[in-house]
Amino acid sequence: MKRDFGVFFEQLIEVENESMQYSSNESIISHIQQILSLKLCVKQLICPQKRKKYQRKRDLREVKKMLKPFEKIQVDIKYLDDIPEFYTAYRVFRLPKYQITARCVRTGALFYAYAMEKTSTNTTMFLLRLGEHLKAHGVELNTVIIQTDNGTEFASTMKPIILP
Repeated sequence: MKRDFGVFFEQLIEVENESMQYSSNESIISHIQQILSLKLCVKQLICPQKRKKYQRKRDLREVKKMLKPFEKIQVDIKYLDDIPEFYTAYRVFRLPKYQITARCVRTGALFYAYAMEKTSTNTTMFLLRLGEHLKAHGVELNTVIIQTDNGTEFASTMKPIILP
């Protein structure tokens, strides 16, 4: 959208010049009100208001609708030992300390596994199992994009593994 600021600035200068010519207080006050209203209009055009959260979310929904199912998958690890309600059971029963989660951006489908250690081996095994599952259900793996936060559990000194 192209904005024409020249018209606003010309009106602003005209109103300021006219206010200089009048001597009565009432006419000056009315012209000052006009100046302030014009300045407010210019400010709103130059600095548009911050969009509300629901408006930004609506934009993300449109972007997500353009993706195909399982085209983009986000993977991350959750530390389970920082949950107070879980910590006692974790210590007593030697439960897994980490949850590896994969989420499809388009559909919201959730895949998760548990691990005792946060290693690249565990995350690689999880991603291989996920790849096998998706392939068994007709998803072409060469179109899948896996997004991670590049944590140590995803970065490895080993050669990259090509999913079957």
